[in-house]
Amino acid sequence: MDGDRTIIDVFRGVAAARDPDDGTMRDSFSAPRAARVGMEAPWALTPNLHGHTAIGNLIERLSPAYAIVMFGTNDAVHGVATPNALAEEFKTKLGAIIDELESHGIVAILTTLPKHLRDKRYADCPVKGTSRSNMRWLVQTNALSAAVAELAYARHLPLIDFHYALDPLLDHGVGKDGVHPSRYFKGGGSLDENGLGCGYNVRNFVTLRMLEQVRGAVLAP
Repeated sequence: MDGDRTIIDVFRGVAAARDPDDGTMRDSFSAPRAARVGMEAPWALTPNLHGHTAIGNLIERLSPAYAIVMFGTNDAVHGVATPNALAEEFKTKLGAIIDELESHGIVAILTTLPKHLRDKRYADCPVKGTSRSNMRWLVQTNALSAAVAELAYARHLPLIDFHYALDPLLDHGVGKDGVHPSRYFKGGGSLDENGLGCGYNVRNFVTLRMLEQVRGAVLAP
């Protein structure tokens, strides 16, 4: 809380960046971000045809004080390796993102990952002829989630333990596809008892709570 204002009031409605498509001003909840469906961590720092990176564009347009960093789910299922090898490789990739943010004075807030449950595209257990299975993706996702926590500890960074927050929910807060958080029919902004039974709503809640904690620590006298 900031006087009578909640953390939502702090960020809502305050002009943060101009939309490159329609020119309207966006607040921090709707401003451009370095995110795209299906991407792995290296994508954020890979230059496009114009030599710009997603992280670079984010910093230029928004000039954020804090950045929520959540990669790992796609990194976990787009490769096959031992859990330790995969985790160490991911720490290097995620560390590069943190380095870039910190070089611009931005506080990186890391986030652990939801569990992988049952994706119908894959067999539940390993079968002859392929190393891909829901069991492998579960192990690899858990390994990368633990790697995020280890990296946050090693670099003294704030951590949103999304994995832990989801664990008590029905199906561990994971939706029918076995991969993404579950959705609430009234939307992710419903943070009442019913809404917080669904994965995306819990993610929004724990993210807002961490922003409040980090902002309070930064502004503390």
